[in-house]
Amino acid sequence: MSPAHRSTPRHHPRKTPIPEPPPTVSARWLLSGFALTFLLAVLCGYAALGLLFYQGQWQLLFHPGHTITATPASTGLAYQEIHFDVTNAGQPRLDAWWIPASPRARFATDTILFLHNATGSLSDALPALTR
Repeated sequence: MSPAHRSTPRHHPRKTPIPEPPPTVSARWLLSGFALTFLLAVLCGYAALGLLFYQGQWQLLFHPGHTITATPASTGLAYQEIHFDVTNAGQPRLDAWWIPASPRARFATDTILFLHNATGSLSDALPALTR
């Protein structure tokens, strides 16, 4: 065989398979996915607002004053000042007065914890304490 007549492999274009079309997503599935995402976003927003309200509710109800204008001594009662809990800076967070009953009082052996309504300072509760 002559070199010119040698058969050379012919490169026939291969038949490439037609790719399958990508699967389509049904409109119902897509709509339900959006609805679920929206519902989850609304629930998260509601939970966040509920948590913010829970954390800040004391500011909506109680407005205690910090200025003491009178003490039990100004009404003739003996008392002792008490401070509970302190911040890292050493500032007291809760103030109280220990007012002992007179020995001949009806409830001299009992202890009463009087909580004022937190609309003012402790000195605003003095009229109720002297009754």
